[in-house]
Amino acid sequence: MPMKFIPAQGTDSVMYDAGYLDESWDTSSFSAHGQRASIERMPSYVLEPDGPAVPLPRGNSIDVSELIFTSPATGEPLNFEDFNNEYLGLDGLCVAHHGQVVSELYFNGLTEQDQHLIHSCSKTLTGMQVALAQQSGLLTVDQHVTHFLPELKTIDAWKDVTIQHLLDMATGIVSDENYYDPTSMYYRYAYGVGYWGPKSDTGIGTLQFVLNNLQEQECRPGTKFNYASYNTNLIPLILDKVYSESCVQHYETDIFSKLGSENNAYLNCDALGNPIVEGHLNLTLRDFYRWGHLLLSNGVNLRGEQVIPESWVNETFSHSRPRAAAFGNSAHADVFPGAQYHNQLWQIQPELQRGSMLGIYGQSFYIDRVNAIEIVC
Repeated sequence: MPMKFIPAQGTDSVMYDAGYLDESWDTSSFSAHGQRASIERMPSYVLEPDGPAVPLPRGNSIDVSELIFTSPATGEPLNFEDFNNEYLGLDGLCVAHHGQVVSELYFNGLTEQDQHLIHSCSKTLTGMQVALAQQSGLLTVDQHVTHFLPELKTIDAWKDVTIQHLLDMATGIVSDENYYDPTSMYYRYAYGVGYWGPKSDTGIGTLQFVLNNLQEQECRPGTKFNYASYNTNLIPLILDKVYSESCVQHYETDIFSKLGSENNAYLNCDALGNPIVEGHLNLTLRDFYRWGHLLLSNGVNLRGEQVIPESWVNETFSHSRPRAAAFGNSAHADVFPGAQYHNQLWQIQPELQRGSMLGIYGQSFYIDRVNAIEIVC
């Protein structure tokens, strides 16, 4: 299938007059709309299904509204609706057990047909695509990044960084990802790729941002986990080289079109046409489940076909002492004690085979491989 590209679709004048802008789309006033309308503000690639949708297997339903939670602020009991409104802010929730959906809920106007930004959960898609490229013999994850992106050879800090270091967020290069300081590196990046802030001439794209900002070495690659979304966007540039065409075509043909999806997905891109894979994949809740389920099913889709290598899934969930040490050296060590990060996936409890994709606004895909539990939101 030829890859489809659409320019930014434009914002409704009523929303614009109400103050809905590139720098306000994710505020509390507009988030419900902004999370499912990124194609209004940004150019995007369209990932299309191939063939009829595969219905989600259904199990005995559970009534989430009957669950009682404890308020972390007051210790008082809260029902799910109040707990969600006060603490979670979820727009959708899908729970599955042993591959059967037992709960599917929507909030804040989201419907089963709406594509929703999944933010940093998007990163795992690129990890899967690297696995497929390696399986095809196009690259190995121990190859140096500069082999594919010679522009980075001018910066000494990049000389020993491998693709695996990018996948594991362990480049050893100084960076910060501060979401609360509008003068931070993160916001310079967001301006640079065009998904936050007023439109200006700062849309320099991923590679130039890295060249301008990621120049100093903090430690040897592989010795410290340092979450840096900027690095993930280098991986599609590498994949473009090995495929000799846009890797987005392969995201569609190799993965998304094989999921039995119900709806299109959208992958937003920067002004240069580079996909923002670190955080700008847009999926319906059901199609998010179909994709993430590959991690529980050892890479097999709902049609029973092998989509990604089983060996990669098993290796992604494997325990590693060096990765554990790298995570222990990080600022996240107290948040997730004993965790690791590997192949663009958080291993929350690696010894129990529990991992998760995590997005900035509460998006997640939690997998408990031992107990066959999946929670998508």
